[in-house]
Amino acid sequence: VGILSNRGGEGKRPRYGRMQYAAPGAWSEPEQWGEQGEVPWEIVSHDGILYLTSYLGNHYDLGAEGSISVRFQASTDGVNWMPVGAEAEVYRGGASEAAFAFDGDGTLWAVLRNEDGDQTGFGSLICSAKAESLGTWECPDNSDPNRYDSPRMFLHDGEVYMVARRDIGGPYDKADPSLPFATQQIENLASYSGRPKTTALYWIDRSEGSVQHLIDLPGTGDNAFPSIIWEGPHRFLIANYSSPLPQPDLTWFQGQIDARGTGIYLIDLEFRPR
Repeated sequence: VGILSNRGGEGKRPRYGRMQYAAPGAWSEPEQWGEQGEVPWEIVSHDGILYLTSYLGNHYDLGAEGSISVRFQASTDGVNWMPVGAEAEVYRGGASEAAFAFDGDGTLWAVLRNEDGDQTGFGSLICSAKAESLGTWECPDNSDPNRYDSPRMFLHDGEVYMVARRDIGGPYDKADPSLPFATQQIENLASYSGRPKTTALYWIDRSEGSVQHLIDLPGTGDNAFPSIIWEGPHRFLIANYSSPLPQPDLTWFQGQIDARGTGIYLIDLEFRPR
């Protein structure tokens, strides 16, 4: 099943659709998927079940707090999706992109990009859910002030890792909290856009519920929307996009307007066995 976006769909919000692969060069006709404006983010296979995170709501709605709904659904065929818990929504606030992975005990760990901000602040949220209640996410009262864009998570040797954009010169949440909320949103977004970016590998400290930076990976300017494939016990292949390399001081905004555009790069990531 493939998912595609109609950005010019009905009204102001995009409408996503899906097509099913039948044979080389043969796909079914597009059909609508999800609610109007619902954005699918990540699908993970775990114990024979597919799990999906998506978000829905007024992203970039200045002055609004808690207007985005993160949803968590499951499927056995990739076509029919049902809420994992009593309802699909597992979080409501300023966060949108929600990466997740399961550890060896079946506990779910998720990192949510809290770009719009809410009563927890701005940056990111590190949430979790017990194996016996995957539809009940526990999120902290305060956001990590760092913003991890386009996160993807994976498990290796019992540990949970993440690949995401790194904000050099951050953290993201730098605005004076006494300012009006919309002003905080604008100041954080503007200063973020003018700082250099790269891609990085992070480790999820499950005992502390925190994100720890390990190493930087190739990436600059407008970069980071990784796809990760397991290739062996300690080896992973990462496909990622970036502004032309190497330009270590290129800001996200400069990458956005660079006439050379972006390229897709492949990265071999290998862990040394203990």
